[in-house]
Amino acid sequence: MFIGEFMNKTLLKRIVKKELSDIKYDRKKKIAICLIIFIPILDVIIGMISHYGRFFTEFESYGTKDGILNLLEMAHRPKYSYFLTGKTQGHIAQILLIWLLPIYMLLACGDKKVGEEKAGYTVLLSTRASVKTIFKGKLINGFIVGFSTVFISMIVNCVLCHIVFFKGKEDGNIENLAQYMGSIFKATVNHPYLVYLIYILLFSVLAGLCMVMCISISYIFKDYKILYGISIGIWLYNIMHKYTLVNIVQPYIEYGFKYMAISFVIFLSMVIVSTIAGYFVGIKREVI
Repeated sequence: MFIGEFMNKTLLKRIVKKELSDIKYDRKKKIAICLIIFIPILDVIIGMISHYGRFFTEFESYGTKDGILNLLEMAHRPKYSYFLTGKTQGHIAQILLIWLLPIYMLLACGDKKVGEEKAGYTVLLSTRASVKTIFKGKLINGFIVGFSTVFISMIVNCVLCHIVFFKGKEDGNIENLAQYMGSIFKATVNHPYLVYLIYILLFSVLAGLCMVMCISISYIFKDYKILYGISIGIWLYNIMHKYTLVNIVQPYIEYGFKYMAISFVIFLSMVIVSTIAGYFVGIKREVI
């Protein structure tokens, strides 16, 4: 029994490592991961052009040494310019990443199962490890890829904000509003870096869970169109209903912990259901 458990754990580790290493050789996966990292960088670029572009459009006001210094100080403080605060005009970058997150997750490795089915690779894998172990390995790998990619992208964005808006002093009246807001809003203002790190971790966890959901659904439906349609539909539902997931990933909002908890529980429930369905429908079907 002990030897069997040890062998299963060893196989599981090998599968996870194999799934991770496969990313290096797949152009589609590398593009998806690069997009996740680039979009928060794009957010900084949009903010930079929007603010510092005044140097050219209003050169008479900002064309002097004092004018340049004034322009630099008029920028938002770095901590109020981070990606998840949504301070850039039009929220283009936030829409591209947060609303379309399942597309990147599927491209990164969420739809790999469908490709393996079409290529007959699943049969080869099942001769080396149990279908259950392969399923676990894919889910673990998916969570790692989703979590780490989003986490890295958010950290890169933070660093760039401190470089680009290093002299910014504008707070958008956030600090004055804090006295009228709830405890989470006040905590974000009083401890911005610690609380924002928590928001980054929450967003990263959501990305990892989104990947787990996509992989699980790929075990049920063997068609790319259905897989993408259902995955995107579930995610958009969680974005658009009353207890939106945006409450979990956006600081400086008026909603309290109750809304955040409910939105997370709703989404987590859907992830759990899809995972169970992926196991009992997909795994059992392959065993038979």
